[in-house]
Parts: sequence; C-alpha cells; structure tokens
Amino acid sequence: MPDECDTRCAVILAELTRIGRSVFADPSLELTPETTIDDVPDWDSMNHIKMMMGAECCFGIEFEVGEIENIGGVGDLVRLILSKLVVRSRHNLPRHPSATAGCAA
Repeated sequence: MPDECDTRCAVILAELTRIGRSVFADPSLELTPETTIDDVPDWDSMNHIKMMMGAECCFGIEFEVGEIENIGGVGDLVRLILSKLVVRSRHNLPRHPSATAGCAA
C-alpha cells in the first residue's frame, strides 16, 4: 500500500496537470515532479501566475509572494501544496475563501 504522501502527491500532480492543460491550452501536457518551468514552452510569468491561482483555487490555499517566486518546477509546487494542506489539516483550518465551486484554471 502506498504511503499517504505518495497518494496525496499523485492527486496533487493530477490536479496540477489538469490546471496546466487549461492554462497552456495543451490537452496532451503531462506534468511530472521533475518538470521544470523551462520544460514547458509557454510557461512565462503570466502563465506562472495563472498556474498559482489555479492551484490556490483548486486546493483552497493561498501562496505568499516569496513562495511563488521560489517555485522552479512542478515538484516544488507539489511539495508546497502538500505542506499547506498538512498544516491546514493539523490545525483544523478552513479552506481559504478563494476556493469556490466556480474556480477555473
């Protein structure tokens, strides 16, 4: 049986891939933990913000500016999202208000 981190990371990665396919208008996009920003041709500063906003909305979290600036790839983003979800779970915190049913990437 996979450990909880592997399972949660796989779910996060699948959601980031879904968001990325929308942001980059590429239905065949496959993101992996090893994917860097430089690996995705259209991953510019504007699409970086769109990815972060999509992740915030999807997972009900909020990133700090410094966190966004330090993301160099998908693995960094997965780990950051997981850490925020763990903190929220441990402290029984509500989802961030940005997480609404109408969120779209």
